Amino acid sequence: MTYDRNRQYNAGNTTPAFNRPVDQNQTTFDQARDKAGQLADDARETAQQAISQVAQNFDLNEQVAQRPWLVFGAAVAAGYLLGNMGGQRRQEYWYDQPARRIAPTSSFAYKQYTPASATQQAQQYESSQREGTVSKLGRKLFSSLSSLEDLYHEQLQDLYDAEHQILKALPKMIEAASAPDLKRAFEMHLQQTQGHIRRLEQVFDQISAKAQGKTCAAMQGLIAEGEELMSMRADPVVMDAGLIAAAQRVEHYEIAGYGCLRTWARQLGYNQAVHLLQQTLDEEERTDKQLTQLAERGINIKAAES
Repeated sequence: MTYDRNRQYNAGNTTPAFNRPVDQNQTTFDQARDKAGQLADDARETAQQAISQVAQNFDLNEQVAQRPWLVFGAAVAAGYLLGNMGGQRRQEYWYDQPARRIAPTSSFAYKQYTPASATQQAQQYESSQREGTVSKLGRKLFSSLSSLEDLYHEQLQDLYDAEHQILKALPKMIEAASAPDLKRAFEMHLQQTQGHIRRLEQVFDQISAKAQGKTCAAMQGLIAEGEELMSMRADPVVMDAGLIAAAQRVEHYEIAGYGCLRTWARQLGYNQAVHLLQQTLDEEERTDKQLTQLAERGINIKAAES
């Protein structure tokens, strides 16, 4: 049996896979390679457009002045993304011993960033900049607490976010409460919380920092527990007792946070901040005592009898 120039058997119509024409294999490979190159070029162009859009809304001077580590991190991330956009292509060859020829395989491996994934990464980065936050990885790499001043600023951001979370949660607690006195206590604290946020903004002004929050994971957990409680079926008076417990957990967290901030402000010489933080701390402590009185003088007793 002999081979013709197209590697077909003269004795029949069967054409084994390893005897396909060399030209046909090469054409298939070239088409796949060109397709991969087009995808990489599209991804690079899309990423550049998305990052350019981020840059238009990004106050570089402000960020360099306030967070130079963030600008450095963004530059590193953008360089890595664009540098690897094309991916790595690896052409594999196999050696056909019977035919004594070398031909490309039917597949090749390369790392690819699609236009969709590149755009998604750019959008996530833009969102983190707009919210004044970076990813957990970015915080671990670039954040530092080199002084009490840094810790003071970081905890201000934590409490600022915590107060905003409470502001959203209190209307739900007011609706879930049954006892009129408890509803009034929650409504009063809702008004106080708005004042707490305004005071924190004044404290930010004293250190020439923008008033913005850093996600308070502890408050997220406390509020999630309260929402879980409110989703349960319960006797109204039992629900009231549970709401008091959930609210006091929140109050105790705030009391600890404001107490530390006040002490650090005094140590750092921020006398006006000391006064503002003490006012909020006093209100938080009064709210905690009021909730205790409501529980011990009526709600807990009724809950035990239900």
